[in-house]
Amino acid sequence: MSAHLSIAASLLLLAGWSPAQSVELASGKYPMVKAENGLIIGWNIFSEDREKPQVRVFDHDGKLLVELTPLRLASEAKDATIHDVSALQGHVIAVEATYRKAPNKVPDASLLGFDFKGNPLFAVALTPSRSVRYLTVDADSNIWTLTGGSGEKEGSADPMMVGYRPSGDVLKEVLKRSEFPSHELGIQENDTIGVSALGHTSNGIWFWLPGSTDLVTCKSDGSSPMRTVTGLPEKSAGEIPIKVLLSDAGDLLVQMSGSQNPDHIRHSGVFVLRAKTKAWETFQPPCDRCLLIGIDHGQAVFSKHNGSGFDIYSAPLPQ
Repeated sequence: MSAHLSIAASLLLLAGWSPAQSVELASGKYPMVKAENGLIIGWNIFSEDREKPQVRVFDHDGKLLVELTPLRLASEAKDATIHDVSALQGHVIAVEATYRKAPNKVPDASLLGFDFKGNPLFAVALTPSRSVRYLTVDADSNIWTLTGGSGEKEGSADPMMVGYRPSGDVLKEVLKRSEFPSHELGIQENDTIGVSALGHTSNGIWFWLPGSTDLVTCKSDGSSPMRTVTGLPEKSAGEIPIKVLLSDAGDLLVQMSGSQNPDHIRHSGVFVLRAKTKAWETFQPPCDRCLLIGIDHGQAVFSKHNGSGFDIYSAPLPQ
């Protein structure tokens, strides 16, 4: 077992995850953690080190499955920035990586695919209008991306969401940026309105936009997009959504906070917009000062920094 993975017996994981285990990512050097498709994924946003893994993928029991060092793929690059990672166990790991060759050079953005032995499967060069803000790998190994926008064209026909096949070929483009006026030039995310989100459920693909609070859901092939406005739960002044997730039942789970910094979430709350009642309810996390990182196995999954890494908790979703 890797020296970078330790299993601690002090944590009780709730239903759907093995008891008395904790994934600890060494020295707190993986500030980004996601739970999806029965996996826990941790990654560094920025790296200049060609030898040290930038991405690690674990199963839900805490077993290290694979390590990735995307910077090795770009011999001329000085550093790599990763905005998001997603994976389907045994199939594909998708990584958005932006490479910088020199301080005065425009970074090159790529969508990368790897197998679970760490071997490259494909690399897709991304134009600015196809830049990736978030990505998710669905049950068919298709890769869906929420695009950030180029910031250049009003009335843009560029897509809000692009789906790719496991080969890296384009599967489908979904909706035009011009249909979302406040996000037409680029997704608006900041300290006053919060962050966007993208994911998949057993029913299809979805994305959510801050400010406008547009929720778009599609079938699993990206067809028949439906758009609703969710609004936000009643909240204290200055609180913003820092994580938004959609369950298989269509319930919207939102973590609110006065800061996007995970170290300052002590005053945040978690709420759920029930699909049945169209009303917001309070959701009680299984841990204090923990961060919502995914919905998996019918559970809401949370992480909590423990000084040397992250403890992983889960709690059942409302019925």
